[in-house]
Amino acid sequence: MSPCCPSTCYPLIDAPAHVGLAPHPLEFREATDEWALRIAHVSNAALVERAVHSRPVPRGYYRITRAHGGLRLIGKVVWSHDAPRIAAAQRLSDAAAAAGIPAQHSAGPPRAIDEEYTLFLGHWIEGGFSAAIGTEMDSLGATVARLHRFLRDARSPGASTNEIALIEALSGCPRLAATSREALDDVLRRCDEVRANLGSPSQPIHNDLHVANVLFDAQGRVAGVLDFEEAVHSTGSPVIDLSWVVERFCFARGATQAETLAARFLAAYRAGAGRLAVPRGAFFDAIRWRSLFALGLLADAPSDDIDAARAEWGKFEWILAASPAWRPGLERLESALAD
Repeated sequence: MSPCCPSTCYPLIDAPAHVGLAPHPLEFREATDEWALRIAHVSNAALVERAVHSRPVPRGYYRITRAHGGLRLIGKVVWSHDAPRIAAAQRLSDAAAAAGIPAQHSAGPPRAIDEEYTLFLGHWIEGGFSAAIGTEMDSLGATVARLHRFLRDARSPGASTNEIALIEALSGCPRLAATSREALDDVLRRCDEVRANLGSPSQPIHNDLHVANVLFDAQGRVAGVLDFEEAVHSTGSPVIDLSWVVERFCFARGATQAETLAARFLAAYRAGAGRLAVPRGAFFDAIRWRSLFALGLLADAPSDDIDAARAEWGKFEWILAASPAWRPGLERLESALAD
């Protein structure tokens, strides 16, 4: 076992459907191979289109048009041993949708394609990724406030990932850039403080609010919050979810008026959730903690696509290098949220 790989067993890293900080919409092409025929059979489809991305066939995303009525669905084929985890996330997403959150409804139970692969079906959501405009941030702030209320009442979290073990394991990783190592050393030195800032007040959170997991309609309203896999077991301060949006939708995208956009998001969140005490530096710590954890997952982990894994590694190292320049703006945002 190499010094980059922790001794604890964690899920293997899969090539992501969306690489980078500014994802492009998935492109779908008609599929007519044996796997497509099997998917059509179990889903009663007239047309099966496969998303063009790096996961090996048959895994990945599919656009499925039903034979009767032309209903459009989104399908996801996963390894069957991952099906219980995906099913738990889908149940939580269904509960959120039933509670009025714009989340994805499932379209029936999972369907076995064969012994190795399982198909999950959800209702198609018309929408696109963020265009980094104020109306989107207004809607997203209000939506995340509602989502947090729902999560507080909806569930008890499952077993959480031991994030600190993966972060500590990076100390022996020779791939780590100097700027990332400086961030790692500081986070480990202040570990108790950082964990306290990010752990209180504690509640269930989504913990995966990146740009590819939120769809907006043409009027800038949230059309769908996607991917509740992390939400099944993630707990911590709401600041963690807020930092996801502030980082990914505003600062890391290099959006014009990034701080102004982030302020609109946080103002809308506060209007729906109330005042939130934010320790000084909590946004900065959350961004660095999350990036270091991601690097810990990626370090020496097997991947179906080495190029995609390398791109992801570079993304998180870039965030760690760029984030100190964001710190003054992040602290101003924290002050406004807590005032």
